[in-house]
Amino acid sequence: MKIAFNAIRVSNKAGSGFDTFIINFVNEFAKYVYENPQLNISFDVFTLYPQHFPEVKKENIKQVKLPFLKQKVVNLQSIKKNNVPVKNKLFFSYLLTPIYYQLSTTYFTFADYFRMFWTQFVFPFYAKNYDITVALTEYEVGVFVKNQILIIHNTVPFLFPHYPSKYRFYTYKILPKIIREKCKKIITVSNILKRELTNIFGINLENIEVIYEGINTNSFRVADSYKIENL
Repeated sequence: MKIAFNAIRVSNKAGSGFDTFIINFVNEFAKYVYENPQLNISFDVFTLYPQHFPEVKKENIKQVKLPFLKQKVVNLQSIKKNNVPVKNKLFFSYLLTPIYYQLSTTYFTFADYFRMFWTQFVFPFYAKNYDITVALTEYEVGVFVKNQILIIHNTVPFLFPHYPSKYRFYTYKILPKIIREKCKKIITVSNILKRELTNIFGINLENIEVIYEGINTNSFRVADSYKIENL
């Protein structure tokens, strides 16, 4: 079986919940597949930033290129390091902060919509070469992609329609159609979400699998019994 993971959601700094899930999931999946060759599974990971997937072999990384220059962050700390005179620091702070904010906001908005465009109109051409494609969040599932598995993490936009969303048209007009008609299987992270998906979209319960998210045991582990008792 040949699998494609759409991991384009992962950002350069990789600090969001989606980023954390995708990075850990793909790296753990890669280790499992490499350690069990009898499974006869091959896979590729489509991403903007391969450095986040150290467990994935180079030949299994498909780097997506952004159609614009890499962002250069204006860091006010560099002013301090470069020994800018004190009387000028306040000026630089007032001058650069709003400019940096506007540039970074524009950059990230453009980058987000590029990811969406790539997923909907470019990725389908690659997906044809795979038996299964995996959308690691609800924002990487495609209208024109067949045999795809979707992992849904929350239903907040549908429970609270006034909840701010940068992808309102996609979320409320396109995503429901994809969920109902375009997914071979839907995976969600709790039984509550499974019931919500059934109630909101009328999906057959048999098409939804509940798989709980894992724990990063390097950061979280069961405390010693005496600490638990003291608490």
